[in-house]
Amino acid sequence: MIKSRLYLILVAYIISINSCIGQSKLEESIIVSFVDNEIETPFQIGESNFEKCFGDDIMTFEIRDSLVVSSLLNEIKKLKTQKDIDTPDVRQKIQIKSNNNVVMVLCLDGEASLTRDGITMKFSKNLQDLINEEIRKYELRMKEK
Repeated sequence: MIKSRLYLILVAYIISINSCIGQSKLEESIIVSFVDNEIETPFQIGESNFEKCFGDDIMTFEIRDSLVVSSLLNEIKKLKTQKDIDTPDVRQKIQIKSNNNVVMVLCLDGEASLTRDGITMKFSKNLQDLINEEIRKYELRMKEK
């Protein structure tokens, strides 16, 4: 009786593992669009007018490295809302994609504030450092070309 229960549990476990292996894996990537933080504008730039205001000055690249994507997503998950802080004067726009669909948008000023899907969040130095590191890598690749 105990052996037959163990056998049934083992069969159910093997079936569940096989069904998980058969499912398609999420393809996650991160699109980073940015301009020089030192660009001055006569008014604050929001998420909706970032592309319109900066146009050809915007540099964009995609992060597909799963370790980098995971590190960034882990930092993003730690973000907390904060109500008593200004929205960012956007200089960096980060789009999180899952299976080619944008599922989240972060806007940062590169220094002190950020929004996630339009909600003001507490600034994360760790997240900003990770993004800045990826921007530096991108700029180095562009110089090498």
